Parts: sequence; C-alpha cells; structure tokens
Amino acid sequence: MKNNLLKLVVFSFFLQPLLAQELFTEIQARVTTDGPPYTFRVLGDKDTGSFAAYGIHVIAPDGKEQMLDQFDSLLPEGSEPDALIVEDVNFDGYNDLRIMKYLPGGANVPYYFWVYNPTQRIFEGNEAFEVVVSPTVDTSNKELISRQRVSAAEYHTEYYKTESGKPVLVRREERVFSPDGSSVMKLFTVGADGTEALTETKKLGPES
Repeated sequence: MKNNLLKLVVFSFFLQPLLAQELFTEIQARVTTDGPPYTFRVLGDKDTGSFAAYGIHVIAPDGKEQMLDQFDSLLPEGSEPDALIVEDVNFDGYNDLRIMKYLPGGANVPYYFWVYNPTQRIFEGNEAFEVVVSPTVDTSNKELISRQRVSAAEYHTEYYKTESGKPVLVRREERVFSPDGSSVMKLFTVGADGTEALTETKKLGPES
C-alpha cells in the first residue's frame, strides 16, 4: 500500500507541470505543398503581458506526435500571429519551423529553428540558422535575407545560401543615412573562408 501511494505521489509530482501548461497559440500548416496539414501548439506559462514558451507540440496528419522542448522563449502578448512560423528555410522542399526567442526593443528579432527530416519525419533543432535574425525567405533566389537595424541611421542586410544544411553568408549591404535623408550604401561579397570584399559604394538621394 505504501509503495503504491509513493508511486502516486511521484507520478503526480511529474504530471503537475504538464497539466499546468497553457496554450499560447495553435496553427495548422503543411510540411509539403500538397500534403495534409500538421498541427503546431505552443505551450508554456502565461505571465502579465507575456508568455514563457518552452514547448511546441507537433501533431502529424497520421496522429504521430513530437514534443520540441529544448528552448525557452519570452513572447509578448499579441505576438501570436508572428511568434511561430512554418516555412522552408533550407530550400529542400519541406517546410521547417521557427519560433521567436523574444521581441527586442529594436528590429532584430532572433529565432530558434528546427528543420524537417523527411526520412525520420521529425523536426530537428538547428542552431546554425540562429545567426539569421528577422529572416525573410526569398524562394526565387533560394536565399535567406536578414535585415538588421544597427542604429537609427545605419541598417545592414545579409544574404545567406544553404550549404550542407547550414546557412552561409554570401553577401551583405551596409546603408548609412544622413540627416537630410540621403544615404551611402556599401555592397560586400563574402568568400568561402568568410573574407569580405567591398565591391561597390553607392550614394543615394533622399527619395531612394
């Protein structure tokens, strides 16, 4: 009797955090263009004005489940539409997954990334992609674009290609604005060894 009671106490101790989890957002999205949708549920703890997310419950169309829980995100209230994104970041034809780490004061939003493994039919964490902040997917050129605000007058744009499952910086732009609205843009190419070379400098008017 004592052993059964002890087992019940231990089970309740570990079960309580799972029961306490709250749902931040739930979306349905396809992993392949013509495939049935998956369900993605972001779980965690609600606080005043924010949500501490530490779990993504993935449910495949056939009912197979996966829990992604090796992360901690602080998501502001109202960020539900932008916090969790499902799209192909490595251009292999399968949509991947990312979730906002936190919303900074500036425009440089960091994310956690998981890429889809079609053989195992699971999402796998990929820290290499975390260098790409505020990512935009350019499907035409198969590039990831990262637009960053360095200061009120300076902005950088980085362009990444995917090689061996990792993002590789291939070129970038620096643009610095003057008080009159004009700006100077510098274009750099990035070699395989990471060496940068300035290829062009442009002076742009206020209307550009």
